[in-house]
Amino acid sequence: MTKPSEQAFDPFATFVQLREGGGATALTWTPDFWRKLQTRDGERMIRLRGGQGCIVPRGVWHRLILRQPSERLFVTPPRGTQLRPVATTERA
Repeated sequence: MTKPSEQAFDPFATFVQLREGGGATALTWTPDFWRKLQTRDGERMIRLRGGQGCIVPRGVWHRLILRQPSERLFVTPPRGTQLRPVATTERA
């Protein structure tokens, strides 16, 4: 199932997540969005365009940054997700 969303009402705008139970897979249909990964080596931004996907490794804090409404599909493990608020200075 895809989920259309808009930044103003999207919960991804307010939290960062970590999946201890396994990685996360994200696929996008239309239009593009960004994945922000927080690794030991620093932050990394990945742009996903329509038809592209990415795998976020287990144990990596990450979040979405949406610039416009989008349709996407996530495949995630059922357990082991941690959430923390996004710092005000970090919000897109």
